[in-house]
Amino acid sequence: VMDSAVAAFCLEVIAKHGEPAPRLCNKDPLTLKMGSYMLDLFPNAKFLFMVRDGRATVHSMITRK
Repeated sequence: VMDSAVAAFCLEVIAKHGEPAPRLCNKDPLTLKMGSYMLDLFPNAKFLFMVRDGRATVHSMITRK
C-alpha cells in the first residue's frame, strides 16, 4: 500500500512539473541512494547513469536553492 502511494505521489509531482515528455531526467545526485527503491516502484523504468566531474557536482550541491 505504501509503495503504491509513493509511486502515485511521484507521478503526480512529475505530471504537475510541466508538459508530458517521453523521458524524465533527474540530475539530483542524492537520488542515487533511492535507485533500487525507484526500480521497485517502477519496474519498467530504465536508468542511465552519467558520471560527472566531482567538482561540478559538489558546486551544484552547495549552491542549490
